[in-house]
Amino acid sequence: EKTNKDSLLIPKEILLGKFNPATDTNFILIPEHMASNKSMYCHRETFQAYLAMRDSALRDGITLTIVSATRNFDRQKQIWDHKWNSYSRDTACRVRNEQNDSSQTSADIYKVRSIMRYSSMPGTSRHHWGTDLDFISVEPEDWTHGEGLRIYNWLCANAHKFGFFQPYTADPARTGYAEERWHWSYAPLSKPYLEAYRQKITAEDISGFSGSYLVDSLGIIQSHVLGISE
Repeated sequence: EKTNKDSLLIPKEILLGKFNPATDTNFILIPEHMASNKSMYCHRETFQAYLAMRDSALRDGITLTIVSATRNFDRQKQIWDHKWNSYSRDTACRVRNEQNDSSQTSADIYKVRSIMRYSSMPGTSRHHWGTDLDFISVEPEDWTHGEGLRIYNWLCANAHKFGFFQPYTADPARTGYAEERWHWSYAPLSKPYLEAYRQKITAEDISGFSGSYLVDSLGIIQSHVLGISE
């Protein structure tokens, strides 16, 4: 496992997702038969750990298909912009009226909090690092019964053997995103990446998209980047 000293060597560009994984030699293209989409990448070390876990799961009749892996800043911005723009002007007006607040800021805060139940601001996602993988489905209801629940129970019992943990659990003491049973993180890499983020990144580093002016006042780094289960 990497040390805190190693975390100081991680570039800010990687932490913020401002790079292209297709041209970074630390990243590897995930084979199509293991993923739901083409052209998905993850860190080489993460991929080797995933392969071992995937093989073990297959022996138990479970296929851990990757539905999302590395998402750089530009990809996260596309997702963010789509969700931001999906909130109509009528919604913004209703929020302002309900809160008896005529400012645009109150509507923007509503948007940010709604989007960030499950989606990250660009520059704040663990998926920037190549250390985190989403399996099977990102629909919460798919994980509460049947095959999804069986897969989740397998991951809870076995993922730690391969270095993976669930960062967004139902733990009420945790802050940030809602529970994500599909999201698993490779700790030997993601822990030093998180420590590097804690040391190097401030609210001023997170910009270039709608609502970014709220990062500091809403405490997004503390609540959503650092608010994980360990």
